[in-house]
Amino acid sequence: MTIFEKITRNCSELGRFLKNLPVLEAPWHDEFHEKFCAGCNADNCDNCPHEEYRNNPEWWLNLEVNEPPETVTKKTFVENELSALLIKADSDVRGAEYLISPDGEEFVLLYFGNGHIKNICVTADSLTAITRDVLKVL
Repeated sequence: MTIFEKITRNCSELGRFLKNLPVLEAPWHDEFHEKFCAGCNADNCDNCPHEEYRNNPEWWLNLEVNEPPETVTKKTFVENELSALLIKADSDVRGAEYLISPDGEEFVLLYFGNGHIKNICVTADSLTAITRDVLKVL
């Protein structure tokens, strides 16, 4: 067994490992402050009612992941701006949709008036790259 396998065996192991790292700021601190401290009326943190979550990366590791903002931006861009451009560029195009597969691949689906759908794997490092990949296929 490697060290990586040992510390990623389960959430508790990884949480223990992260908790022992000598860091001043960590993502689980930020999340804790956003969720619990923002509306707290306590005078000090010595008697925190959420102590079980404080400095606890295991709690943070179990949080559900929200869709990252850049993904929302890509989706909005493709389904609005890029779609409008494609409709003007090709009278057969009826719209475009941005999707991410379960394995993380990013695609644009082009919908055509005849019912045909074209699936295009895109380079998703920028909106320009997505546009370039789609226009190459059109």
